[in-house]
Order: sequence, then C-alpha cells, then structure tokens
Amino acid sequence: MPGAAGLPVFEAVTGFDGKAGQGPVEPARQPPGRSAGHPPILSDRGLPGAVRALAAGSGLDVSVLADDVDEGPRAPAAVEAAAYFVVAEALTNTARHSGAGRAEIQITRTATGLRVTIRDDGKHGAKALDSLTAREREVLQLMAEGQDNAAIAATLVITERAVSKHIGNVFLKLGLPPADAGHRRVLAVLAYLESR
Repeated sequence: MPGAAGLPVFEAVTGFDGKAGQGPVEPARQPPGRSAGHPPILSDRGLPGAVRALAAGSGLDVSVLADDVDEGPRAPAAVEAAAYFVVAEALTNTARHSGAGRAEIQITRTATGLRVTIRDDGKHGAKALDSLTAREREVLQLMAEGQDNAAIAATLVITERAVSKHIGNVFLKLGLPPADAGHRRVLAVLAYLESR
C-alpha cells in the first residue's frame, strides 16, 4: 500500500551474517540474548510478534507481513532490536504527522539481514505538495536540482536563513519530522520528483 506519492515512509536494512548466535558481544550482566537496548518483548514474542504489538497500539489500521521472518532462525538480538526501533519510530511518525489511517509493515529476509518497509496512506507527496507556498515549491525544485542552501539563496536572491526556514516548512508540510536533515532532504526531493 504505497503512500500518496508511492513512497515508503521508511525503509531500512539491518545487516547480519546469517549465522545463528553471531552478533555483538553483549554485557555480562544482561540476560542471555539481550543487551541494554533489547526490548523484553522481542525475547518473548520474536520480531514479528513484537512488531504486531507495536502495530496494535499505534492507533492506525496496520497490516504486518513477516511470513518468511516467522520461519527459520532468528536474527541476532542487535539486528532485531534495530528493526524493532525502526518500526516503532516510523509508526509514531506516521500516526503523528502523516494523517494516515492505514499502514503496512513488511519485514523480509535478505541475503545479509532484514529489510523493513513501512508504507501508509498519509499525506505524503502530491497531497502534501499542494499545501506548499509558491516560494517553498521553488526551494524544493532547486533542492531537487541538487543545489545546496547557499546556491538556492543566490538563485532566489534571498538569505540562507530564509532558505532554511522554507526548507523547514517543506519538511513540516511533507510530514518529515526532525531527524537527520540529510535524510529528510532526500525524502522531500523524492516526494517532489514522484509528483511530477
């Protein structure tokens, strides 16, 4: 179920070598199979069950597809924890910022780890782009052309501070909450390009 622009809200790949029991060395005081950042629900239910619990508490209508992860050996604890936290953050952001009613989480095995993809029916892409001002659209178009803030400011004859303000508004209107600015910039450009 793609978002309005056909983009996943978030996609992450967490790597491991596929060998059971291989993973980071964990502190001796932690129970076996757990580290300080390993939620107990992962040990109790496994990754698919833990993600289903997150989905049930999200306030969204969420389908979880994880059939090939339910079968076979489990990923190392650190990989499962990373995937769990990616899903938790993405669902929170989707519920708070996208206006979505439905979401889909897909967890699949890859040759080197797990792939987590989350899609929703929220206001990403075209719907959200409609809410941008003309100046915000100009800034986003120049971002899509690969221009940095200084080049955008020079092209539009505005200050870099004004460019930063417009970019912040673009992020807000596209439902891209504060995080690594580089990733939000890429996601904003992808939404723009998908809408063309």
